[in-house]
Amino acid sequence: MGVFKCALCGNECRGRRWTVKGGKKICAECSKKLDKEWKYSEWSKMSISRIKTFFDEKELIASHGTCSFCGCRIDPDSANNMVLSDKSVICGSCVESMRLAKPVFVTVEHGPGYEYKEAADDPMPELTLQDVPWVQREAAEERERRIEKYGSHKAVFIVDDVTKYQKADDAHQIYGRVVLGRIDKGDTLRVRRREGEYRKVVDWIDPQEFNKKARYLSEGYEGNLMVQGDVSFIYPGDVLTVEKI
Repeated sequence: MGVFKCALCGNECRGRRWTVKGGKKICAECSKKLDKEWKYSEWSKMSISRIKTFFDEKELIASHGTCSFCGCRIDPDSANNMVLSDKSVICGSCVESMRLAKPVFVTVEHGPGYEYKEAADDPMPELTLQDVPWVQREAAEERERRIEKYGSHKAVFIVDDVTKYQKADDAHQIYGRVVLGRIDKGDTLRVRRREGEYRKVVDWIDPQEFNKKARYLSEGYEGNLMVQGDVSFIYPGDVLTVEKI
């Protein structure tokens, strides 16, 4: 197969090689490293610059150890840690405290034929550490407005779509966004109809690919709530609530 230079680690390598977006070649060791973060079908479509940025930020987060804003220890495996534009690092809790003011917007990018993928537009990395206090205040004010609008609940979820989940029998995915609070596996979703209240238990959470390590869905994020059985009483536009225990 000849010798080639790995686009990620820069080493001269021999043997099997993998290709990423733009035709860049990746060695076997680097492919194993990428497999720990994404499936091959995902990272093979990324540019080498995007991959390097991801690992640079991951290394920066690990080197900080504590949040630049609140001072708490940073969990390097958290899905919500953030590197800001001034290279300061804030923890997942601080990120979540600002999400109502700086939500993630999801768009769909269409490829050749019927192919498409979801892409995230996240405004938060544009912030600096000095921006954090006023964004937190803005988010807190928005949270109060939503509590006044929806009432006091553990979580409020707006439904965008309900579809059959093809990988499991009698399973459905309820796609939408959390506008208040946080939804966990095992939570009970409630929706009111004229004839009464319907309930459905969340069997598991399927976040978007950009937030795939998350084990829950919190305010300011979109994703799928996976449920079993009949969902004929849930429609796009519905407001689903989770009550506090």
